[in-house]
Amino acid sequence: MKKEYEGVTYEPSYQRNPDQLNQEDNKEKKDKRENKGRSNTKQERAKKQLNYNLETKDTFWNRNKYFILLAGVVIASLMIAFVTFQKVYQQKQGTENANNAATATETPTGRYNTKTQGVVKAIDKAKSTVLFYDIKEGMDYTVNYDPATNVLNKYDKVMIMDQLQIGEITDIYYDNNTNRLDKIQVSKEAWEYKGVKNLVVDQTKKQMSISNATYKYQDSVVIASEKNLISLMDLNQKDELIVKGYDKQIYSVIVDKGHGYIKLINYEDFVGGTVEVGHDIILPVVENMLIVAREGEYKLTMSNGNFVGAKSITVLRDQEVTVDMGDFVKPAEKKSSVDFKISPNGADLYVDGKATDYEEAVKLDYGEHQIEVSLTGYDTYTGKINVDSPSTSVAVDLVESKTEDNSSDKNNNSSSSTNNTNSNTNNTNTNNNSTSTNNNSTTTNNSSDNTNNTRNSSKNSTTDSSNNTSSNTSSNSNSTTTTSDSKVDSSHTVTVQGPSGAEVYIDGTLKGTAPVTFIKTIGTHTITIRKTGYSNKSYTVVILDDSENVLFNFPELTAQ
Repeated sequence: MKKEYEGVTYEPSYQRNPDQLNQEDNKEKKDKRENKGRSNTKQERAKKQLNYNLETKDTFWNRNKYFILLAGVVIASLMIAFVTFQKVYQQKQGTENANNAATATETPTGRYNTKTQGVVKAIDKAKSTVLFYDIKEGMDYTVNYDPATNVLNKYDKVMIMDQLQIGEITDIYYDNNTNRLDKIQVSKEAWEYKGVKNLVVDQTKKQMSISNATYKYQDSVVIASEKNLISLMDLNQKDELIVKGYDKQIYSVIVDKGHGYIKLINYEDFVGGTVEVGHDIILPVVENMLIVAREGEYKLTMSNGNFVGAKSITVLRDQEVTVDMGDFVKPAEKKSSVDFKISPNGADLYVDGKATDYEEAVKLDYGEHQIEVSLTGYDTYTGKINVDSPSTSVAVDLVESKTEDNSSDKNNNSSSSTNNTNSNTNNTNTNNNSTSTNNNSTTTNNSSDNTNNTRNSSKNSTTDSSNNTSSNTSSNSNSTTTTSDSKVDSSHTVTVQGPSGAEVYIDGTLKGTAPVTFIKTIGTHTITIRKTGYSNKSYTVVILDDSENVLFNFPELTAQ
């Protein structure tokens, strides 16, 4: 029954019996069990999904772990490189006057980015620059120096720039962006020869020899005299050199002691004798001499027989010193009138090996003389006389020959010189053998005797005349020896074309005024060019045995 109240609808509940309640309870329990089963199934599915995910993850790691590690290393390296690059870049940006392509090196005096080895070619103090030849690059470079530039010798001792030699091999440190020289030091690796007087240059093979050692050189080799660069041809055989190089190559030749010139004047009385300059130069005296000598102090001595003159001189580099020998005048020779009285008449007289007419008094110099008197059929007389007064008389009486043996005995007993006795005995025998011949034949034999006696007298005589002969012979012998060292090519010539009007000397002997031509002499020679008002110039030349004429045309001289 439905009851209605105002505003409310009331439906009464149905009353349930116990069976219905049990069924509802059972149903509820069943639903709970089903729900619980469904809940357990979801948990299991979630757990299985988790296990699957874990298993899948483990398999992926095992398969890709090396790749993952490698990728991590690469990424880390890139990050480190990037950081390093940033630091280097920032450091370079912060370096004053630096170049991105070079890293500057700090030194006690400054900074440099280039180190090389070079040969000093010039130092300009006004511009504060150093010109050097870069051995590695084969080029010339100029760098700037300042008071902070460090200059050291090979022993790490401080030097000043003025002490650095032209031609010195050095280690050079500089900044190639600013060309500022930071440090220059004499190389510890380079070698050097000092006091070289025997440098031999082979320009064909590009070789230089010092004693038995041979080295290579290039056209870039630095040749220096004092503070100036010179050419290879400017070197003279009289120069004393310093040679520097690396390994088996020469890079510089420095003239330590150069050469000068000696001009002799008023020395006519010495012509035909010898001139000595110190102990190294001995030359025959000729007219118009210009002697090349190493710079230094010397005693110059000229002699002609017993006539000797000496002076102390100083030879300066590239300068000419004039030596006046007019202070030495050859004294007038003292003469004596010697009256020879010889018996028998017609005998021949030889004085110092020369046939002499004695009908009148003979003029002889003071001193000792060798005489010989001979006549066919008589024993030849040989002896010496000493002339020491204005006039004197000499008597000779020949002894008639008896037998050859007796003649020999008499000659042996009468002669004071064994050598002369033997010689004269032979001459006597010759005359005896030719007794049957006429006077012309006798004269001929006497001439033969004269030749023998001349040979003897030149060995034994101590007179002025014989001394002169001996001295001249020695001088000529030296001159001949010097000439024989060089081969004369009489079929070809040497011509010096210029400088025009200059005197041309070869090995100290005047050849004429340029242009001049003379006979070709093979070998190494010194050609000297001289002109009044100009500085002398010498050149060392090598004249080859090539069957060709030679032409030289030297540069103009420098005005004094």
